[in-house]
Amino acid sequence: QIIDKVNASTGISDNDKKALVAEGKFLRAMSYFTVARKIGRIVWIDTVLTPDDDLLLPSTPNPTETYKYIIKDLEDAVQDLPADKVAGRANKYVAAAMLSEVCLEALAYENYPQAPNISPSDPLSQEAIDNARLVIEQGCYSLEPDYGSMFNDGNPTSSEIIMAEYRKAIN
Repeated sequence: QIIDKVNASTGISDNDKKALVAEGKFLRAMSYFTVARKIGRIVWIDTVLTPDDDLLLPSTPNPTETYKYIIKDLEDAVQDLPADKVAGRANKYVAAAMLSEVCLEALAYENYPQAPNISPSDPLSQEAIDNARLVIEQGCYSLEPDYGSMFNDGNPTSSEIIMAEYRKAIN
């Protein structure tokens, strides 16, 4: 709905639309990645469904196809998300870190059972490396000198944290 409603809006600037659609794709990719890691195949839904739609939708034929959809959404997110680091929001580097992880996971499925012999020249390997480098070289993240402070309430906004899920009693 984020993607459809933002694109249909007349009150949102084109620049803001681009970033919001990218954030919607990032969130969709993360949701599907959670499912794909557990079962490999997904029912890819990229339009808003209505009660009149045929809800007997097919799943992807295999995990490789599943990961192609997720990777495409993350590539779009890396391209269009802002680079600014705002606590609690996705940015270009958060999407790049996620894309790197997803590419590595996709490689494991694509090359199973030969996964230990994955070639660094494989396009997914190179995409994982390129996106990890983007985060390391441009992402304004750095190693935390007090590692333990990143946990609990010590330093929850450490410069080492690329993406976090906070579970606090107050929430």
